[in-house]
Amino acid sequence: METSLEDARTRPPAPVHITVLRAHDLRGVKGDAPVTYIRSEYNNVLLGDSPKLETTPDATTEYNFTSSFDIGGESPHSLDDVAHKPVLLTVIEILPKEKKQKEEKTCVLGQSAVDLLPLLRGK
Repeated sequence: METSLEDARTRPPAPVHITVLRAHDLRGVKGDAPVTYIRSEYNNVLLGDSPKLETTPDATTEYNFTSSFDIGGESPHSLDDVAHKPVLLTVIEILPKEKKQKEEKTCVLGQSAVDLLPLLRGK
């Protein structure tokens, strides 16, 4: 007879999709038209980065960015992780390059934590 733990491991992993549609009123550290992108992380794992977009403070920036991960089954993320760990969404500005600067510098403009507990409650 199978136990519930064995049953949970043989069940296929379920995908979780996180979508960022847009951002409002983004203002850069250096200038009013920053180039920004969204970084998505879950359980200390980078899920992905959105395309880099130029923004203006008075307009809405349309990211339409989706990242995903699996839970349960053979996935490294368990239901316990979903109940206790949020998805982190970070808005990052790419700073303008200065003279003789080789690498791109970035600055965090904002961060949001997305609670996944409502998923377990069926909402």
